[in-house]
Amino acid sequence: MDNAPKALLMAGGILFTLIVISIFIMSYNKITEMSQQKQDALNVKEIVKFNEPFISYQKKEMYGADIISILHLAISNNERYNVNTVGEEYYVGIVVESYVSMSEDDGMNKAKNFCENNKGKESFKKIAFECSGVEYDSNGRVKKMTFKEIQTQSE
Repeated sequence: MDNAPKALLMAGGILFTLIVISIFIMSYNKITEMSQQKQDALNVKEIVKFNEPFISYQKKEMYGADIISILHLAISNNERYNVNTVGEEYYVGIVVESYVSMSEDDGMNKAKNFCENNKGKESFKKIAFECSGVEYDSNGRVKKMTFKEIQTQSE
């Protein structure tokens, strides 16, 4: 019986130590979780900021001048991030169907030439297009936009 109080003190000390360790682990997990949530929120903001200029061209009706603008935007983006190949992170491809049949694989040189050759042509500026599709990469960034020529009501 002499050892009973000592055994209770030991058991209490061990229990207290386990509680303290548990509190530290829970606190560490909460801090880590909050840090991860903050990082995720920053990533979402970055993706929204990246996508915003492109998504503004996701319209049912636009004209040739808008196509040249979105091509210039994609060219600038790809040059800023120094990407040249479909599938690279931050690469944005623009596909223009029918009028020029410019595919994503044609690369930015064809897009640059197309812009230079058509930016002053009034006939191209009057052609109506619609955004027929937007594709996103695994991170949620715009990676490809497709535009096709449409017939307008006035034609």
